Amino acid sequence: MEASKSGKYRVWLTYDFNFGINLQGLFQFLDKYDAKECGHSTATFMYRPSSLDNLLDDIKVEISTYVTFEAGARIYIVYPKDVEYSAKTGLPYYHVVGKLISGVRKPAQWAGYYQVEQDSEVDE
Repeated sequence: MEASKSGKYRVWLTYDFNFGINLQGLFQFLDKYDAKECGHSTATFMYRPSSLDNLLDDIKVEISTYVTFEAGARIYIVYPKDVEYSAKTGLPYYHVVGKLISGVRKPAQWAGYYQVEQDSEVDE
């Protein structure tokens, strides 16, 4: 996988404030990379991995030197997984994916709000 010109890639990180995260350590990590705030518990920053293929693993290893992952702690990373180049312009197109590097996915707070119209047939 080819690197960006600078070798850095845009990454987004979300975290749970309320569940077992050492916020001081996490904030030290984010400050090290001059992360920008993007709303409640969300930040973005540029990261230089050993290679694009190793980006997620590199971040997880580095964050673990700042943060102790306690039960319930959740950190989600959105990152470029691979890149293709336009044949016409030569510009890169990144395939962006996301993954929890700590914790498990919970039921969404909005689950059940969308009302599906029920069939009006007679039940027998």
